[in-house]
Amino acid sequence: MADIHADSLIAGRYRLGARLDAGGRAEVWRAVDEELKRPVAVKILVTPEGGDPAFLDRFRDEAQVEARLKHPNVVEVFDWGHDGDVNYIVMELLTGRTFRQMLDAEGPVPWEKTLSVGRQAAAALAYAHHEGTVHGNLNLHTIMVAADGHATVIAFGLWCRENCENPSAPDADAFALGGVIYEALTGSSPFGAPPAEAPKDHPWPAPPSKLMSDVPDEFDRIVMKAIAPEPPERYQTAAELQADLDALAAPKRHTGLWIALATLLLLLIAAGIVYAVTQQRVTVPDVVGKSSVEASSTLAASGLKTVVTGNVVSSGVAQGSVVSQDPAAGVQARKGAEVGIVLSTGLPMITVPTVTGLDFPTASSQIASAGLIVGKVTRKASDTFPANTVISQSPAAGVDVTQGAPVNLVVSSGQVSVALPDVRGSSQQTATTKLQNLGLKVSVGMVVSNQPVGSVVSMAPGPGTVVPAGSTVTIAVSKGTTVPNVVNALEGDAKSALVAAGFVPRTVDTSGTTANDGRVIAQDPSAGDQAANGSQVTITVVKNQ
Repeated sequence: MADIHADSLIAGRYRLGARLDAGGRAEVWRAVDEELKRPVAVKILVTPEGGDPAFLDRFRDEAQVEARLKHPNVVEVFDWGHDGDVNYIVMELLTGRTFRQMLDAEGPVPWEKTLSVGRQAAAALAYAHHEGTVHGNLNLHTIMVAADGHATVIAFGLWCRENCENPSAPDADAFALGGVIYEALTGSSPFGAPPAEAPKDHPWPAPPSKLMSDVPDEFDRIVMKAIAPEPPERYQTAAELQADLDALAAPKRHTGLWIALATLLLLLIAAGIVYAVTQQRVTVPDVVGKSSVEASSTLAASGLKTVVTGNVVSSGVAQGSVVSQDPAAGVQARKGAEVGIVLSTGLPMITVPTVTGLDFPTASSQIASAGLIVGKVTRKASDTFPANTVISQSPAAGVDVTQGAPVNLVVSSGQVSVALPDVRGSSQQTATTKLQNLGLKVSVGMVVSNQPVGSVVSMAPGPGTVVPAGSTVTIAVSKGTTVPNVVNALEGDAKSALVAAGFVPRTVDTSGTTANDGRVIAQDPSAGDQAANGSQVTITVVKNQ
């Protein structure tokens, strides 16, 4: 891979600054998008030695999937592609620390903060699973936490196909998140050896409260279910885990409130006024995937109110339907409480970029960066476009299509090749027509030849040569033999000269001066004219007898 360092310019646009992180598969750099003048993070993929087409195919496929995830708790991908042998992903630049850095710096994280981060990570996973994507490598390093507590899940699934034991199962993500929460609460991984302070009277992993006494019992139950040894005993989806975490975070009724209410009730009864106060609880129904109208109706039937809290882009949920809800389905809520729903805006409209004239890899990168995919690729010979260059695209540039739509390309396979036919001996017109019909250009040169006038004597390149369509073929056309000058020559000498030049002499007698007797006084064709080999030359000879 090319040498990458601070101040390197990637794709002619992204200027690298400080390196933020490095691992076996990638390096992450702070950078500036010089085109949009904004800070970004650039992940440089480390290509295996010797190259690996399958590795790069996985990178391309997973980068496209990651770029389509749009959620407040999922890192946003702006661009991806390759610059020479450097493969890169451009993401939003996140502030804060990884969950691992937070744990290493401060020790076990307070349970309230851990709960908040866990809820946000679960929401990100639930959304991704709904969109058909798993993370596959969730750990303390892949959750970023900002100073205000906002959590963002990063590195979504790029190496899952290669590194995950079961990358197709969403429950693997829920299991991994349970391990992350446990380690954040206690400072120890539930999957490793027990720490020295682990309770001796309880098998490892012990409930978090055995190591951190302030952890609530309900949090214990949730975490231990998430990391249960037997898969059927665990949460089967991140949405289930999110629901229990949301329920734990929900405000609880306090005993003091009930005492006050009971006292008030007794006073009312004592005053002769009967006032029944109830705090009926209902189970929040599942409205994810329903239209906003259906969701409102379903919630109303359970005695709950509907509040639209946001809108997000979604490739898996129809426009106007519910992407997520808060509280989650299954949570107990007070009758009359509000349930926030986030609605899908559907797939956004994307303007098709201009890729005609670009080389195929660059065109593919620009299509992916726009949020579209490369559709059918047709190879076609072209005299105008170099090999591997895009000849045409469909839809055309400037057309608005939905995100993720295919862009079909016609790509040049190079120029058409033509094997030259043998046109020697043909007339100039016949040879020219034959060559032009093959898409060739013709250049004509006239030469002295004993071949018939107007016939092709030679051609260059020669017969059978394979040339690109549009090439020029030069043909040499006979303009005949030059007629020699025999005027004033004796008849016998004139005939000999004409025969030697390839002509047939014909004599016409005439009278004349005695001085010219036996001599040629005229000839036709004239001396210097071109005439076909074997044609007649008429000579006029003076004969006075």
